[in-house]
Amino acid sequence: MIGPWTAHGYGVSFRICCKETWPGFATPEWVMKAGAKGGFYPAGNGQAWEPDYGDPIFLDRLDKFHRVFASRYGSQPWLEFVDIGSYGEWGEGHTLRSSMRDWPVEVIKKHIDLHLRNYPDTFILLRKCTPGGHFLRSKAKGLIRLTLVMRVRCFAVRP
Repeated sequence: MIGPWTAHGYGVSFRICCKETWPGFATPEWVMKAGAKGGFYPAGNGQAWEPDYGDPIFLDRLDKFHRVFASRYGSQPWLEFVDIGSYGEWGEGHTLRSSMRDWPVEVIKKHIDLHLRNYPDTFILLRKCTPGGHFLRSKAKGLIRLTLVMRVRCFAVRP
């Protein structure tokens, strides 16, 4: 699917979402069965599962997924950016069609750190409506304020 486009010089970007609004699971059901916390919420003619975005089991499985995904795609010359989409409906940073919960900034920072760790040389995007989107945790400097660049409806962050 990627090859025909990149052969013509197009770039590709990714957003890996963990919650959608159709019935069922965007995060694989086996993550819930492994013990990750979350809840079911009305979706269409059924229910959709929303993970607890700060749950250690969920974060561990998400980190492992991104580690494998990044090993395959993270250093490709056609990779334009990775959009942090692991929080909220469609990865948009809100939970309006599920828990309606505002997750703490510390949880959002864990998602940011996870992406920066797995894609160290990749342009990382964070939607402007994501809570905590103006902060980044750096191992060397602790919590630092970022200068964010506007790109479409997202903020762009260079690691």
